Amino acid sequence: MLNPFAPAEFTALLLLSTALTANLGLLRAMRFVVAVPLGWGLLFTLCAGGLGALVVAGVATAAWMESL
Repeated sequence: MLNPFAPAEFTALLLLSTALTANLGLLRAMRFVVAVPLGWGLLFTLCAGGLGALVVAGVATAAWMESL
């Protein structure tokens, strides 16, 4: 898995999946290992689809209304 953002996410995924595997077994840990990249993919897809712009616009609107 290549991570272009920061090594922290990959390290956290590796450590958490190792701990889950040791404590719960490989099959139960695989749910976590698969869910993390799927969640990131969903987040990136939503942001590419405009969700990020909506959040930024909402924050800007809230700041503008607060300044009134």
